[in-house]
Amino acid sequence: MVMSYSRSRQNKQETIAVNASPLIFLAKAGLLRILTEMFDEVCTTEKVMEEIKAPFRIGRDVPELQVIRRANIRVVRLTEEEKRRALTLKKRLRIHDGEAEVAALYERGFTLILLADKDAERRLRRAGFRVINLADLVLAAWERGLVDLKEAFMRLYRVGYRTRRVRRFIEV
Repeated sequence: MVMSYSRSRQNKQETIAVNASPLIFLAKAGLLRILTEMFDEVCTTEKVMEEIKAPFRIGRDVPELQVIRRANIRVVRLTEEEKRRALTLKKRLRIHDGEAEVAALYERGFTLILLADKDAERRLRRAGFRVINLADLVLAAWERGLVDLKEAFMRLYRVGYRTRRVRRFIEV
């Protein structure tokens, strides 16, 4: 299922809660600006940022971490109640910690959740969350004239985001 995203302002602030994988893929591909150009507010949680930093703590270089830190992305601390809600979502929907945390953050009134995991996307959608994946984000950015479609998908493919949909766009 393709989730269409078009931004209609109507004095409504557009906000997005983002999980680790999309931030990493977009940063590695040099496309992180898409988020800040399309949304008024881009947020993630402390736990998601810890996930991004994990390789650094064991001595591996994480160049995308600096790119993410320089971007206008707000790192949010969840309340204890939101952490309990995230744990409930994790268990009920069988999703990972970061996905559960951005879902709990979304419940503050965010417009969308951005994920790069098809199963989590499907499970959250079924539970009533409004979710967009990386391919849909790039398509929406292309529709707004922010990226060259094939080039953006090629960049994502080169950094490891290799879904069938991405391959179809770059093979055209």
